[in-house]
Formats: sequence, C-alpha cells, structure tokens
Amino acid sequence: MKRGIEYQKEILDEVESNYIRQIIRPFKDKIDWIAKIYDLEGCEHLAIAFIHDEGYMLFPGFPKGTMYAGMELEKQYKLKELNL
Repeated sequence: MKRGIEYQKEILDEVESNYIRQIIRPFKDKIDWIAKIYDLEGCEHLAIAFIHDEGYMLFPGFPKGTMYAGMELEKQYKLKELNL
C-alpha cells in the first residue's frame, strides 16, 4: 500500500456488480438507493428505491449470507457507493 492512499474494499464482487448494472441500465438515473433487506421468512432481498417516491423494486429472495456479503443489512447505498 502506498503512503497516503487508503485502500477501500469493494462492496460488491464482479459478478454481483455486473448483474445489478444490467438490471438497472434502463432506469439508472431514477434510482435513489439500493439496500439488502431481511424478510420474516429468513431470506434476504435486494431492494431498489426510486427517486421522488416512485416506488421500489424487490429482487427475489436468497438464503441469508449467501449473496451480496459486502453489503450491510438495511443500509441504503447510493449507486456511487456501490461503484454502479
């Protein structure tokens, strides 16, 4: 590591990042935030919220801890934070 440069670990791996990029491409400019959420059945989901309260999109569930491990649960990430 070079002096004065702080290393920041990527939140999404390459496969996760590419998948989300493809999904959001048609409406990227309308996204407010993306979060990993937990439901009452024990599954996690990705949720995408749109600006101006235009609703949200919920991805299909996946077993807890198996995908998007770099994302904190319930934290709302801006696209820039996820390098999208």
